[in-house]
Amino acid sequence: MKFVFDKQYKHQPYAHKRFTDNFRKTDVMQKIEALQGQYYKWLKEMEEQSHKFAPFNLKSSNALEFVKGNIHYSISKDFRYKNWAIVDNELNRQIEKIGKSLEKEKMFVELFFRMTEALIKYKN
Repeated sequence: MKFVFDKQYKHQPYAHKRFTDNFRKTDVMQKIEALQGQYYKWLKEMEEQSHKFAPFNLKSSNALEFVKGNIHYSISKDFRYKNWAIVDNELNRQIEKIGKSLEKEKMFVELFFRMTEALIKYKN
């Protein structure tokens, strides 16, 4: 399954050779990717029901429009990145804050948790 991303690869953590090579082939990551595929399929099914559940714009090419609803993104006005590179840049910033002693799989999950927390502030 492929998602839509900008071609601003120089800002992506994967361009810095993090979580590449054999990492995605590990048993844990294969299970996470399989679960992600099933979750995506479930979200599509829920979106197509008469009583819809559609919290995401699954085909959005704009990172800031991916989550539906009243969400405030904490991005400064002079932010130089666009679209999915915003997410990639925050991943790069957050990885520096994660302990190097964590297993790669735990680091991966922690990284995405911190990135989401850093970018999204829910309005009350």
